[in-house]
Amino acid sequence: MPWSDPFASLIQAGIASVEGKRDKAAAYLDDAADGFERGDMNMYLAVTRRRIGTLRRDTRGREVQRLAESWMAAQRIKNPVCLTRMYAPGFADEPVATSPYPE
Repeated sequence: MPWSDPFASLIQAGIASVEGKRDKAAAYLDDAADGFERGDMNMYLAVTRRRIGTLRRDTRGREVQRLAESWMAAQRIKNPVCLTRMYAPGFADEPVATSPYPE
């Protein structure tokens, strides 16, 4: 099923990351993001874009990460780091941030 293809790419990206293959992981993340965007699967797209941003650390990476964080803020997601860890495992963890929203 077409909607499952980006999930496979996201899983393969995590495996490549664990194996230390950053370029391969980035390519799989790009494929996953394209599929999630085509499928209008915005939460998974945002999670994948956050992973692209932390993996690439270049202008494009910062831009897609900004898009992801903007979308997550609009959805009032309290902890994007933990959400990303849960939906896209296999990458070096970033520090857990506190919620930007008051309780």
